[in-house]
Amino acid sequence: MEPRWLPIEEITAIFSQHHSYAETDEMRRGMYLREYTALRELTEKSKENAVLMNHAIEK
Repeated sequence: MEPRWLPIEEITAIFSQHHSYAETDEMRRGMYLREYTALRELTEKSKENAVLMNHAIEK
């Protein structure tokens, strides 16, 4: 397996499946949940910053 970059939307979709491991693999579920949470926070902050930048440019 070779590491590769994926679009953030695709990665978020992959890690959003953390609940599917709840019954079978708690360690993997925890890892997926941690990554999903981090990606969500990153994308939300990115959106907030874009709005703030657009607002500052309009002034």
